[in-house]
Amino acid sequence: MHKRFFAGFTVVELLIVIVVIGIIARISMIAYNGVQLKGHDTAVQDNLSKITNGYNNYFADNNVYPPADSTLSTAKVQVNRASYSDTTTSGAMVYCTNAARSEYVLLARAKSGRAYYVISDGPVKSFTGTYPVTSGSPTVASACDPLLGSATATFAWINTGGTTSGTWNYGY
Repeated sequence: MHKRFFAGFTVVELLIVIVVIGIIARISMIAYNGVQLKGHDTAVQDNLSKITNGYNNYFADNNVYPPADSTLSTAKVQVNRASYSDTTTSGAMVYCTNAARSEYVLLARAKSGRAYYVISDGPVKSFTGTYPVTSGSPTVASACDPLLGSATATFAWINTGGTTSGTWNYGY
């Protein structure tokens, strides 16, 4: 008499494989999200550099930086809205000038929550202060004035309403 032998996996072995696959999938998702947020940070920094170049060209032609209520079209720049924070309490980007329009600060917050700024023709830097809000505290002046060294900054939110569907003044 021959015994029948069935080859296969036990339930315990299958559960172990499923758990290992789940752990690997979770690690992959976490790593992907980190890479994606880093990409948003890089896009925001790149946009700030492009806007700086545009504003510096404007300065070369007019001996002043664009007024605070100017649009990104003044700098002939488009920004990718998808890379910016879309909180409801603040805009994604704010532009401040001193009274003489001889200096400006451009602040932006990426989707990762990290904020960056550029002063006039300087390099893009990480913003370590508290990012301003559209209403309430901290105000834009409390963020811009120390960076400009002026208590007379005027400002405009480049996107208002704190959403990516707000007024982007020449975004795509």
